[in-house]
Amino acid sequence: MKNKTQSNIEKLLKAGEEAAEEKKFAEALSTYLRLLNLFPGIADSFPENEKREKLNDLLSRIYAGLGRMLHKTGKHEEALSLYEKAEKHANAPDVMGQIYHAMSSVFISLGDCENATEVFKDSKLYDTEMLPRELELFKGKHMGLPVDKCLAEAEDVKKKFGA
Repeated sequence: MKNKTQSNIEKLLKAGEEAAEEKKFAEALSTYLRLLNLFPGIADSFPENEKREKLNDLLSRIYAGLGRMLHKTGKHEEALSLYEKAEKHANAPDVMGQIYHAMSSVFISLGDCENATEVFKDSKLYDTEMLPRELELFKGKHMGLPVDKCLAEAEDVKKKFGA
């Protein structure tokens, strides 16, 4: 069962995604930065046995959202940096596929077709349904960072954005 903090997180993530779809990039960027500001307090909203998985999932979604906004506003190198961070935290195959697909778009914008092609191929690995064993192997390989490292990294990103 979700608590109030987790419900608010989901609402903010949805608001950021909707603002991005409506091409309200400043509003979307502001929403993702707001989530980043809330991040240290969010950790306590999850049960201890779910904390690592949930925090990594959340960070991957925040970083991917920030990366999308930076890419849309022409800040391709910064976007790529955030997608790389999102990739470290992604612990769901569909999210990993979306991140790789987005990274391929950034590489295209940078004129780097070789890396765009490689990353796009990687994105296709996660677009199909995974068999239970494949999913188990994926989860074992993509656990994300420990909670303390998630919190420290989020602080560093906040400072970079002045959030």
